[in-house]
Amino acid sequence: MTAKVSSIHVNGWFGGYDKLAMTRTLLAEVVRRSISTRERERFVFVGDSPNDAPMFAFFPNAVGVANVARRSSIASRRRRRTSRGAKRAQDSSNSRILLAL
Repeated sequence: MTAKVSSIHVNGWFGGYDKLAMTRTLLAEVVRRSISTRERERFVFVGDSPNDAPMFAFFPNAVGVANVARRSSIASRRRRRTSRGAKRAQDSSNSRILLAL
């Protein structure tokens, strides 16, 4: 079993899955679209916890919510920006970041 801490709970699952793998599966099966290395620049990902680490590593336009800096397991992962506020307070900060991209 794999377990990852989120900002509000612990996620647990069996199998070799992570958020990026399941995002690729969802896009392929539901939207009929794949995320190629070249196309990943067209997406923006916003995350705040260790279970988001694969997404931060893959998407060049990843935005970390401010509380991501407190988590050593993901603080060093590549993020283009980090919002100023944590959790719900980041909405306006993330909006400004998105407009700047």
